[in-house]
Amino acid sequence: MAAQCHDARFQSLLNLVPQVNEWYTQKNRQPPFKVVIVVGDQSSGKSAVVQRFVGFPVNITKKETGTRRPLKIILRHSAEHRQPKCVLDGHEMDRSQVLKEVWRVNNELAKQNNFEFKPLVLEVTSAEVISITLIDLPGLKYTQEKSDTSHACSSDHRQRIRDIIRENITGQRYQLLVTLDAAELTKNQVINFLDEAFHCNAHSRSKWVEKALFCMSKADKLLNDKNYQQRDALKDLLDNYHQHGIRPCLVYNDPSGLEDALQRSVEDDSHDFLKQFDAMSRHIAALDESEAELWKRYTDSLALKDIREDLVEKRTFRHLKDEMYQGYRCDVEHQFHEVQDEIQQDVCKLKEELQALKRQDRKELRVQSALACHDAALKGVRAFIDGPPLEMQEEHEQQKTTLKEEVDDACTKSAFEDFPRNPKDYLDCIANEKVEQSQHYRPEDPLLGGQQLTRKFCFILDVLVQKFRDPTEISDNDVRNAMGGEVNGRPARDRAFLFLVRRCVTRELELTLDWYVNALGLHFKKYWDLSAEKHIRDTKTRKFLTDIFHQRLRRFIQEAREQLSFNLEPKLCQLRLSHEPDLGPLMEGIKNLEPLERKKKFGQEMTRLRCTARSSDEPSCLQPCDDRIKAVKDEASLYLLGIIHEIVKELTWDLRYMNKKFKDSLEQSDFTGPTKDAQEAFQALNDFAERTNLKEKIRKMEVDLEVLEAGCLAELKKYFEGTGKPAPTQSAKMAGA
Repeated sequence: MAAQCHDARFQSLLNLVPQVNEWYTQKNRQPPFKVVIVVGDQSSGKSAVVQRFVGFPVNITKKETGTRRPLKIILRHSAEHRQPKCVLDGHEMDRSQVLKEVWRVNNELAKQNNFEFKPLVLEVTSAEVISITLIDLPGLKYTQEKSDTSHACSSDHRQRIRDIIRENITGQRYQLLVTLDAAELTKNQVINFLDEAFHCNAHSRSKWVEKALFCMSKADKLLNDKNYQQRDALKDLLDNYHQHGIRPCLVYNDPSGLEDALQRSVEDDSHDFLKQFDAMSRHIAALDESEAELWKRYTDSLALKDIREDLVEKRTFRHLKDEMYQGYRCDVEHQFHEVQDEIQQDVCKLKEELQALKRQDRKELRVQSALACHDAALKGVRAFIDGPPLEMQEEHEQQKTTLKEEVDDACTKSAFEDFPRNPKDYLDCIANEKVEQSQHYRPEDPLLGGQQLTRKFCFILDVLVQKFRDPTEISDNDVRNAMGGEVNGRPARDRAFLFLVRRCVTRELELTLDWYVNALGLHFKKYWDLSAEKHIRDTKTRKFLTDIFHQRLRRFIQEAREQLSFNLEPKLCQLRLSHEPDLGPLMEGIKNLEPLERKKKFGQEMTRLRCTARSSDEPSCLQPCDDRIKAVKDEASLYLLGIIHEIVKELTWDLRYMNKKFKDSLEQSDFTGPTKDAQEAFQALNDFAERTNLKEKIRKMEVDLEVLEAGCLAELKKYFEGTGKPAPTQSAKMAGA
């Protein structure tokens, strides 16, 4: 019972190792505890060995380089967790989803023909694992293939894999787990790579070999090879490794069809994925027993009982796991004893810093009223984007509108006066489910704020596309008016076409989008008013903040309009420049004149060019006949559609950008209020960003303190009291006092 209690205490210490390592990393100090780095040639069975530690499949690696991003796996033993608890990059998920997500990440990188240095972090808490941290790295490759170079990565992918491995074996304490192919030593080029990485050769490699564990992870190749069916063949193979200090464990992974079936179910996202995943997990769990039974049959069949003990009881995966765990455990115990003084001092410093931050926080409470105002502003903007929180639902519920109500209101604005196709008609078509967008728009659903605004924006762009996609929507009179000013020449035709496009943009497209910008301002104002009324009880203070808010909002809307023009104007300028006459010879001829003379000469030459165009004998391309009208309208329609599609791609004042920019605007310090009270209130707003960071620092520091003091030091004290080893040193006790 005492031994079990002692082991349980040590398990608690082991489970704190990743957090302490992370703490040291944050402080730019070398983490004190080792991680196991899995290194091997491509297709040497690295991931198969890793999943033996985890207990279920975590990646599909059957095709080419399956691991394109390092996978850091933090295993924590917990007797209470009969079912594994999995957290991947901060998101808790079922273990089957872990496989899908890891495969998705690597598959996306494979499509891009790229690799990534930053690791995925998988945390697994389970009763079936040992407490240890492993990092599974991409497999080394040596022959160049077409896929080894890409536009995304200028360097050879083989070199990039080497760089990833080198980066992971620098800056931290580690235990190497080297996976070997079941073949002669000289065929495992990973040995040569590690010699190079550690600046060794075949005679001096002991300096890294002594710190590594080795695993021959596809031992089934040996069993199926007729060359190893004789008594001494396997022993001779291993003796060659032993001469170099390398004692590989022989790990058998049953080459069943389960992995192929699982891969197909993942790639096809088939309905039998869970069935295949469970089958593979059961297969992995049973490998220890099947491995021992297999070796027993093999050694008995060859009368190798004299070496059976070495093969089966000392050199299988079970031995590898025990050897790794015992070495890891001894290192952790030693390191905890070494670093407890340093951790105690860190705890004392943390307490001092925490008290200082809290004192600083109390000073800022003097401006709590103004900060509450700013909180209200941010809550309003946040509710605008994400939907109102529960406490604001009642106030906001009365403000919701349907798309039909929004369109009815919009059609009273000047932006829609000249629309040949009334947006109401298009909406009626949608509401009657005559087009596919009906479910997308759900025009009868009441919405508010960002959700309504996004729907409105999509709708108005679709209306514009519908209008300009059908050339008959462009008025014949518009075309005739544009054509009437010119009678001859290609330049005249181009200018007429330009006039038509510009008129459509400035009279319809730009005005319609300007209505959207105005609607944005009204939505923001509505949310501010609702939020301020609920959160700011002081009427006088609310007025100060409302003035600030509305001034910022007006400036913000103006910036949005300018951004709209910025997106539209280059397209029109580009069109104009492509249809003007070639001015190169003219500019060359006047470049040496005085400025006034140059301006005068330029005007004269431009007048002459235009007159020449009008008096040209070239037949007119813009006679007001029906065929020419249709041709011009078709061309204008295509060009306008292109502009709309560009707007959809390039509109940089979209909802997310505007939200961020507006919040940034609230925190800037370029506003001077009319009264001292207003200035003080806004100064508090300017301090909000710093105060927000302060709150985050306090929260994070309290978490770190909990891990180090209530977690690490408390468990250390219990453990060392139980083992009779020294308690924290006197210097640490004095520092704590």
